[in-house]
Amino acid sequence: DPDYDGPLTGASSKITQLIAARGVGASPRDLEHLHALYAGEVSALDVKVGALLDRLSQTLGAENTIIAILADHGESLGERGKFFHGEDLFEPAMRIPFLVSWPGKIEAGKTLGGLVHTLDLAPTLLGLVGIPASAEAEGNDLSGPLLGESTQEPRNLVAFLETVGGVCIALGLFPGPAKPPLAALE
Repeated sequence: DPDYDGPLTGASSKITQLIAARGVGASPRDLEHLHALYAGEVSALDVKVGALLDRLSQTLGAENTIIAILADHGESLGERGKFFHGEDLFEPAMRIPFLVSWPGKIEAGKTLGGLVHTLDLAPTLLGLVGIPASAEAEGNDLSGPLLGESTQEPRNLVAFLETVGGVCIALGLFPGPAKPPLAALE
């Protein structure tokens, strides 16, 4: 975004100020630049992950390597007047990557319906290599659907978030309807 000449330089101090102010004083151009900075971070990470995957493929062989990439939260960048994460359950803060790759085992481009959770990672990785998760594991083993051995989709969950003064005080997930109504997500 070489034409931008506003206050957001990409320095963490400037972005922290924007978070603290909840976007007050940010112009539409500032928000456009914030989106460009975020896209630049994602692109830079993509290059580094690509280099890592290339190195793993050369040394271990892609068919011998399970790759999982996920995040703990998304980011709101001014959508609905929200910034960053932890204060709402709107899509920008809640939708995260949950990617699993195992060439020759998991079909490229495979997607699962329903909601998945970061707690599903350990049971899924264990399931992929044939080790059952402990009975105490809270997540779901998604290895069957990923490997095409089962059509069981992830369970649908309903999420809730309670905040007081902008601080998250409770976040929970519980079993929900087969397809949550869209209005509940808006």
